[in-house]
Amino acid sequence: MKKRYIRIAASSVFFIMFVLMFFGVRKLRFLFGLQLATAGARAVYSFTVGPAVAVISIIVLTLFFGRLYCAVLCPLGILQDVFSAGKKYKYRPLRPVWKYAVFSAVTGMGSYQRR
Repeated sequence: MKKRYIRIAASSVFFIMFVLMFFGVRKLRFLFGLQLATAGARAVYSFTVGPAVAVISIIVLTLFFGRLYCAVLCPLGILQDVFSAGKKYKYRPLRPVWKYAVFSAVTGMGSYQRR
């Protein structure tokens, strides 16, 4: 139970920091380096060690501690936790028609090119 409160406090701090960063606090721009997509793109395109270490550390932390990244460092994961607090999720598998319709739509959008 104590771990839950630590996670909630850490998520709250990081979420407030993200909100302040988007309102223009420039000293918090280092938070972009903690995001998986941003660090991954920098690691691939600039071939620097820092972003590669960030990506590897996020993956290792996730392997050891579960959804630590999604629950504490990712703003969308934090919002998902806030909006789903207290709700029980009942898993319902998609009907095959919807599954294939969504797959076809995503594949079609991914293969579309402007000329």
